Amino acid sequence: MNRTTLVAVCFCLLPGPARGQQIGTVDLTQQTKLSESAQEKEKYQPPKGCKNLLPGDIADGAVSPPEHGPHEIVVEIVKINAENAAVGSDVQGEVRLQNSGEYSIQIPWSTDPQTMWQGQDPNYLEWDYGYLSFDLQGTGSLKTLSQPLHGSKYVAGSMLTIQPGEWITFKVKFKLEPEDPIPGRVVNQGEGQLQVGWVQTLNAWNVHNCSVAHAFFQYRGYYDQQNPPITIKIN
Repeated sequence: MNRTTLVAVCFCLLPGPARGQQIGTVDLTQQTKLSESAQEKEKYQPPKGCKNLLPGDIADGAVSPPEHGPHEIVVEIVKINAENAAVGSDVQGEVRLQNSGEYSIQIPWSTDPQTMWQGQDPNYLEWDYGYLSFDLQGTGSLKTLSQPLHGSKYVAGSMLTIQPGEWITFKVKFKLEPEDPIPGRVVNQGEGQLQVGWVQTLNAWNVHNCSVAHAFFQYRGYYDQQNPPITIKIN
């Protein structure tokens, strides 16, 4: 075997690029019910010396990506149970969120609302919140019947890391009617372009001197989303 052949063989044996894979699926169509003990915990008790809690500051900011710009993701509807659906009807399907960029991302991954306060000081809470937003061209946001996701660094497994190329699947449900009942905003019959987007926020809740401060930090500039639409026929 000559030198040229050896080089060719060695090149062919080099490992190729890693291929992405599905790393998880979650059913958002089933609403989580709190146990009685959890419901009692949800009834927040003001700190000692405070009979009631007063409204405090409200802050609104943004979460910046830690690397060199927005993280690229693709969020798309891959399946629905009714390509012909009536106005006002419920539609179920599957949505895929794929990390199409170069850096890993983290999203909330728990359907349990208790994730918001478990393992934390009850007077200072911090958690991530995420949900899917369905949009029909000409109508705007549709009413979602899919529950949100919660995540916290204090609750193991409630945040999911998605590496480049990997994806997850959501089982979802939404209704063919506008999210907000604004006069003149209706779902029209005929063909429509339907797409879905991912919304994520970092939230903080702080009690100080008997007043409550809320902070919402949006991931609006954190993600560079592609949201390819599908065509749906509405009767």
